[in-house]
Amino acid sequence: MGSAQAKNTQHEEPRSHTLQQYRDNVQKEKTRQRFEKLLKDFVPDIQTTTPQQLSKFLFSMEKAGRTQYHTCPHAGSASPGNRIITVCLPDTCPDPRRCPHIQNSQIENKCTISSSPDTVKNTVSHMRAIFRKMGKHTRWQEGKLITENPAMSDVIDDHIKLKEQEATDALIQPLQATPIFKSDVDRILDKLRTLVTLAKNLREKVAWAQQTALISLLQASGRRPGDIIRLNVNLVLYLPDKAGIFFVMTIHKTGTTSGISRFAIMRQKSNGNCPVQDIETYLRNLIAYGHNFHRTNLLFPNLALTDNRLAPYSWHAKHSVMRLDVTNNYMSIFAAQLNIKHSVKLYGIRIATALKTREIATNEALKSTMAKGGWTTEASAELYTKYFPASGNSTAPSRLIAQWIAEPARNRVLAMINK
Repeated sequence: MGSAQAKNTQHEEPRSHTLQQYRDNVQKEKTRQRFEKLLKDFVPDIQTTTPQQLSKFLFSMEKAGRTQYHTCPHAGSASPGNRIITVCLPDTCPDPRRCPHIQNSQIENKCTISSSPDTVKNTVSHMRAIFRKMGKHTRWQEGKLITENPAMSDVIDDHIKLKEQEATDALIQPLQATPIFKSDVDRILDKLRTLVTLAKNLREKVAWAQQTALISLLQASGRRPGDIIRLNVNLVLYLPDKAGIFFVMTIHKTGTTSGISRFAIMRQKSNGNCPVQDIETYLRNLIAYGHNFHRTNLLFPNLALTDNRLAPYSWHAKHSVMRLDVTNNYMSIFAAQLNIKHSVKLYGIRIATALKTREIATNEALKSTMAKGGWTTEASAELYTKYFPASGNSTAPSRLIAQWIAEPARNRVLAMINK
């Protein structure tokens, strides 16, 4: 029986990965179809489009941009969620006399609102694909050949360089969530664990336990919040000696290029602050609540599904995952109560983790593995050492580790949590 379950687990991974690739490709195709329709409406004949016409089209698209190119005292001061300034107040303005956004300002030339360089690059990449589909796959020279692609030309390259220069002059930086470090996350987690303990009923206990497990796992793993909520509960496994939990992530943002991702989190000696214990508490409460894992195999399902059994399948498919906006709202409320002044968002946990772990020399270890095993590419070395997050963190005897790798399905957390 265990062998059959292991085979099913092995089949689930590539199927989920293929499904995600299909979804990504469908989304890209929809985007390209939209751009193609807009271009057809802009130029007389899309087949004879020139780089100059395409550049004008890109400028027309930038009118819907959401990046403000500041040439005023606000240059370089835009914060996440506040990049476009409509009205500036005198008491918060760095230089009210020279600011065109100041309330009742007589300065007519406001700072331009346009698309960011990354948005323009993304649009150009779609344009290249659209023209390649028409048989235009060579770089534009003089436009004499029907195979010349107007999106692959000096004119478009200069267009992108212009946008990058404008961004540099305006001191525009990529928007990024404010990092929230372990000390503040731990305070929020302590508050959530208290709410789990004081919950008046099982439904409330499950809801707070889910929020606790999600935030605790994000801090321990440093993964994207949007990827974590799509984890398959059947691919969440105990390490051989229950010293931690091993995760197989089949659906994630870079899944189409990097493939399946695996990571492990370890059980902490401190009883009060342990991500493994938070996940165990959450799952035990979810099981007691009577959650149907056959209806959805997500580790973090949308609990509203349990209360809306009569909704059609399409509704369940769209709303199956846990809502991150709700968790972000809770975090903001708790941060205010705990007197945390800066913006607090889930993605800030990932930013903080990245800052803390950047100096860890994992590349050297991978190169050493390649040299010892005779692999010529990093991809091959990673493929054959895919269970390292489990074996490298386990203190169990090697015989048990080998048995675990052979039949990992026997160690599913869902099946072993009460054993």
